Amino acid sequence: MNMMYNVLIVDDMEAIRNMIKRLPIWGNASGFIIKAEAKDGEEALVLFKEQDFDLVISDIRMPKIDGIELIKELKNISPDTISILLTDYAEFSFAKEAIKIGVFDYLVKPVDQEALQNVLKKANEVLKQRQDQLTFYYPEKYVFQAGKNISSGDNCGIDDIIAIEETIKLRTRDNPVKTKMLLEKLENDIKKIVIKEHSWLINFMGIKYEYKLDIWLMCMLEKLNEFPAVNNKNQYVNKIARYLLENIEKELSMNDLAEKFYLTKNYLGELFKQETGISVGEFINKAKVHRAGILLLESDFKFYQISYILGFNNIEYFTKIFKKIMGETPQNYRGKNNK
Repeated sequence: MNMMYNVLIVDDMEAIRNMIKRLPIWGNASGFIIKAEAKDGEEALVLFKEQDFDLVISDIRMPKIDGIELIKELKNISPDTISILLTDYAEFSFAKEAIKIGVFDYLVKPVDQEALQNVLKKANEVLKQRQDQLTFYYPEKYVFQAGKNISSGDNCGIDDIIAIEETIKLRTRDNPVKTKMLLEKLENDIKKIVIKEHSWLINFMGIKYEYKLDIWLMCMLEKLNEFPAVNNKNQYVNKIARYLLENIEKELSMNDLAEKFYLTKNYLGELFKQETGISVGEFINKAKVHRAGILLLESDFKFYQISYILGFNNIEYFTKIFKKIMGETPQNYRGKNNK
C-alpha cells in the first residue's frame, strides 16, 4: 500500500473548498488525502498545532490571516510542509511574492483538475525523495520511542535522544546544513510527542518550549516528578490528579470529587494517599502554589488577586502555604526571579 500524504485546504469560500474536495484526484490517484479544511489562516494555524500536514492548499486573499502570512508562519512552525497558493489573475504580484518566501507552486482559480494533478505529482516526488533520505539519516522509530520514554517520566529517554543526535551528526558530517535541519526536526518531533502526551500538564504549568531540547525536556521531567500521581498506574488516581490540575482554579471539595468519580469520600482520600504519598488536600495546595508561582512571574496580577483567582479568600493563609512549599514569600519569589 502506497503512503498517503495529508492535505489541508484553506479558503474562506466554502464553495471553493467543496469544489476541490470533489475532484476525483484524491487517494490512490495522487497519493494525497484531504485531512482537514479551514476557512482562514488563523483556523489553519490552530489545526497545525493539533496535527501534521504534508501539503497545504491555500487561497491568497482571506480575512484575518491571508495566504502569504500563513505561509510565512508555517515556515517557522512546520518548515517541511509543501504549500500551494490559489490566486486570481489580478493577484500575480502576490503569487510572485509567495514564490520568494518558498511557496512550492500556485494555481489560478477556478482550479483546473489537470493543473492541480500535475502540481500534486511534483509534490509527491519531492516528499518521497525526502522520505528516502530520512530513512537513512533519521532513525524515526527510535525518535518516537524516545519521546514516549520522556512522556512517561523516564530519564533514560534523554540518553536515547543524545544517542540519536550523535547518529545524525555522524551520518551527515559532510553536510552541516542537513545536520542542522535534522537536529531541528528531532527537537520538534520530540516536543510534539511530549506535548501530545501531556498537553494538559504543559498548559497548566506554563512550561515554555522554546528552550533548547535538553533544557526543555529536563523541565518537563521535573514538572512530571512534582506530580507523581499523573503517572500512577491506578486509573482512578490518574484521573483524579488530571481532573484536579485541569480545574485548579475552581473550589473543589472531597464531596465534589467523590461524586465525580463514584467513590466514597473516605475511600477516595485513602486511595489517593496510598498511591501518591500525599493527601488530596496537599496535592491541591502544591498545585495551586506552583500555579501561583507562574502567575507571579508571567502576569501583572497582585498576589491577593492570584490568591482570589485560585480560590483562596484568606490571603494570609495562602501566603503561609506558599512559603512552606516554595521556601520564600510570594514577594521575594517574584522579585528574585524577575531580575
